[in-house]
Amino acid sequence: METKPTYEELEQLAEIFSMTLDMICIADIHSARFLQINEAFSRVLGYSKSELLERSFLDFVHPEDIEATVGILEDKLKKGEKVLHFTNRYRCKDGRYVWLDWLSHPDTSKGITYAIAHDVTDRIQTEKALLESQRRLQDLVDFYPDATLAIDAEKRVILWNRAIEAMTGIPASEMIGKGDHAYTIPFYGKPREQLMDLIWVDDKRIEAHYPTIVREGRTLIAEAFCNALYNNRGAWIWAKASPLYDREGKIIGAIETIRDITKIKEAETSLQESERLFRTVFQHAPVGMAVIDIDRRFLQVNDAICSILGYPAEELIGRSFNAFTHPEDREDGRIRWAEMLSGQSVTTQGEKRYIHRSGRIIWTIAQNALFTRSDGVPMYVVSHLIDITSWKQAEEARQKLEEQLHQAQRLESIGRLAGGVAHDFNNKLQAILGFTQMALDEAGQDTVLRKRLLAIQNAAEGSANLTRQLLAFARKQTVSPKVVNLNEVISGMIAMIKRLIGENIHLDWIPADDLWFIRIDPSQIDQVLVNLCINGRDAIEGQSGSIAIETQNISLDETYCRYHEGFFAGDYVLMTVSDSGCGMKPELLEHIFEPFFTTKEQGKGTGLGLATVYGIVRQNNGMIHVYSEPGKGSTFRVYFPRTGERGQSVSTMNAVGHFRGKETILIVEDDPAILEVSKEVLGRAGYTVLAADGPEEALRQARSYPEAIHLLITDVIMPRMNGRQLSILVQETHPAIQSIYMSGYTSNIIAHHGILDEGLFFIQKPFSITTLLEKVRTVLDQAGGKV
Repeated sequence: METKPTYEELEQLAEIFSMTLDMICIADIHSARFLQINEAFSRVLGYSKSELLERSFLDFVHPEDIEATVGILEDKLKKGEKVLHFTNRYRCKDGRYVWLDWLSHPDTSKGITYAIAHDVTDRIQTEKALLESQRRLQDLVDFYPDATLAIDAEKRVILWNRAIEAMTGIPASEMIGKGDHAYTIPFYGKPREQLMDLIWVDDKRIEAHYPTIVREGRTLIAEAFCNALYNNRGAWIWAKASPLYDREGKIIGAIETIRDITKIKEAETSLQESERLFRTVFQHAPVGMAVIDIDRRFLQVNDAICSILGYPAEELIGRSFNAFTHPEDREDGRIRWAEMLSGQSVTTQGEKRYIHRSGRIIWTIAQNALFTRSDGVPMYVVSHLIDITSWKQAEEARQKLEEQLHQAQRLESIGRLAGGVAHDFNNKLQAILGFTQMALDEAGQDTVLRKRLLAIQNAAEGSANLTRQLLAFARKQTVSPKVVNLNEVISGMIAMIKRLIGENIHLDWIPADDLWFIRIDPSQIDQVLVNLCINGRDAIEGQSGSIAIETQNISLDETYCRYHEGFFAGDYVLMTVSDSGCGMKPELLEHIFEPFFTTKEQGKGTGLGLATVYGIVRQNNGMIHVYSEPGKGSTFRVYFPRTGERGQSVSTMNAVGHFRGKETILIVEDDPAILEVSKEVLGRAGYTVLAADGPEEALRQARSYPEAIHLLITDVIMPRMNGRQLSILVQETHPAIQSIYMSGYTSNIIAHHGILDEGLFFIQKPFSITTLLEKVRTVLDQAGGKV
């Protein structure tokens, strides 16, 4: 049984109905008339209660909302819904319209409906304003030239402008509200959603995965080439991604702008390529190039100009080229520079000298071109330097060679004269020595005559040494290699070297014990030693000093030679000549063995001395090395290859006794004295001697002599026929005959390139009786002609 409310309860309900803030009404379902309303209706709409009661609520609905309101009510009633919800606009008494949000509960059994309305005008207007703001923002973003997108905290796309539509080919309708990020534009090899993750992940390890991305706080900036843009045409992009914050500073999303920088990149690439090409051409140009500012300071230099001046680029840039200009050329350069800056000439050209870092002078052709701004103000100068030093040196060398040729011709004339004089003098010495030795054999022991004869012999032998030195100067000496002891050869030269270098220079001779033997012409040792000692004397420059000559055995292994260019492994006899002279700079050491190179004053040297030394050393398969420093003197080390042969000392050879025989000897000599003494010496030794004073007489005797002639002894240089030609003719009638050639110097008939042919026997004038007999016996014994 239903319990009816008490009067007090009804009073309370009426009070609540009247005082509630929301609009409450009871209306007739069929006529839509208000049956009951609370005071909130009058407060919101401005009508009095009497003006509203018994009026249809449709009278107050906005005309544009009546049809929709009726349609909603009928539809929901047909469906039997118990609670109806709808929103519409009501007219206020002052003509305004307010938005009301309705909840209605129809009671069809009673034909009435209960309804509550809430004024939502402010909310609707706010939403409209927000929508309008969003529309304006969307329009603004759409017209923004950079591709722009934004995501919320759930990584759903909330902004996708037209520029990114064009870039990706994906419309906003397919992206807004999406969170799967199906577009995945590759970004440095990572999909874009991973890049977005970085916006709110504060982890330093991110840089390890994105080394090319710059982090500025929580903003990421990067450049990349993306293939998946513009229908896979690809583009260079610059992207900036930043977090979106709410009022409390909490990250609620992210926004990213992407700018197409393809044209900029292409322009940069083109510019870089152009600059690279320019730098390549500039840096590797075969001529010196430099960019110079108006104050004549180097701004840029290429490799060639660094090579020309001898300085690295860092030591040139910022310095004035005037600092490297030859003092005598600076004023002329200043004038031409001023003319160029004043506009009198845009370019200049001329010969100019620079000072190399080493101190040597560099000749160049300098070409300068001025570059100005559009308003004519000078900016910088491009300079070209062509190194013409070698041309200048070649011209100077040509002139010098002409002078040296004249000097060499004079020296050659002197040499020929010296050689001829020495040859004739040797013939006279030969006769003196021959007769003196025979007189010694006839003189008694311990007599005054014997002492005087010995004095004559010693003087003649000393004179023979002098003529040998004269022939060495004339380069006409016979080059006949022998197995010798270097100490003995040098010892025989010490007295003469002391006279050559003068009394103000002390000579030290330091021979090594048990020196190995070498194979060389002793006269070549003399020539090398004389040249080196004279070179040392001149380096001391007239002051007091010293020269040291040393010998020693030395072995060079493969390891040593690997690190010393020009050296070969083996056993050598080392001759060292050191002086305390002025020494030489490193750049001079490179040229000292070149022919005609000399540091001496004009007329004081031919530049052939050390070149001759080098030639002799190399001719004998030796090596030479020089060490020198300015102010510390020079040391020449000459390496002669060791020979396995054993030689005889000079004293041993001179001490050999008489060598006798019975063979027949034909001796040919155009000097009567030498012919007479040779004939008598050989006759006393038991030989049958045929003597001829010239080639014709020798041929006549050889052809008419009925028996065998075993040996021909002939001078090399004779009128109408030389000794070698005579030997060949004599062999026609005496095929087994042997030959000994004698001369004060040799000629190309018996010598090829300065070396005596193997198998040819030679005896140097002047020679002693013992030497002659020994040579004769040696040749005959080798031929098997002993009888």
